[in-house]
Amino acid sequence: MQDTLSYRRLILEKDFDLLKDLVASCSDYYMLLDGYLPTFKDIEALFSHVPTDTPIENLEITGIFEDGKLLGAIWGTKFYPDDETVYIALYLVNEEHRSRGIGRIGFEYFEEDLRSKGFKFLRLAVVKDNEIGLSFWKNNGFESIKSYPSRQFGLKWHEIEEFVKPI
Repeated sequence: MQDTLSYRRLILEKDFDLLKDLVASCSDYYMLLDGYLPTFKDIEALFSHVPTDTPIENLEITGIFEDGKLLGAIWGTKFYPDDETVYIALYLVNEEHRSRGIGRIGFEYFEEDLRSKGFKFLRLAVVKDNEIGLSFWKNNGFESIKSYPSRQFGLKWHEIEEFVKPI
């Protein structure tokens, strides 16, 4: 399967409809996180959401494709919170294609690409109620570095766990 996958950067003007379909296929994640499905504006914001004082050019959305179909996407903010780190803001895999190894293969590509560009660390945060996400990141070598108190996401409240991985 690894040989049948391809990767490319996603851009708003060209890839909005692909991303909209991917987000729709991940409704379980959004219901877990926010308690409601994302709106058109929420999806559009995925192409521009970066931390305060971070240039939009540092956002890189990598799409994972098979036979021209977008199966997943990883949002990474380069040089955040420091020059050696990429912060993974979101990773979605189409619900129909989960449990096929696509998440792991896509992440390995993403990790290797960043390593080749000189980055040393990956960081991310996971809501503690996302047991599948917690398991995925731990199984891919991430270690917990900090817990945060509960905060609101949409209609729900979640505690958050932050992770790091040297690459």
